[in-house]
Amino acid sequence: MGAVDMGAVNAGDFMRRFCSHLGMEAAAVRAAMEVVRNTEQIDIRTSRAPISKAAAAIYMVTQLCSKPVPTKGRVSVLLVW
Repeated sequence: MGAVDMGAVNAGDFMRRFCSHLGMEAAAVRAAMEVVRNTEQIDIRTSRAPISKAAAAIYMVTQLCSKPVPTKGRVSVLLVW
């Protein structure tokens, strides 16, 4: 059987799915995606787990939103993975 190249997984791969499950507004999703892109551009390596980076970006953005997502909602979405 031939090897299948899956490529590296990054935090952006999880963002839309997580944000969708949380019912985040489009502007908040764009902001969270921007946070992830910026951390990858400046090579922040505080955590190598893409899910952790996605969760941190979502947490930061939802704290700043006018319509915050309850902690229970954030935790339930992230525990699925």
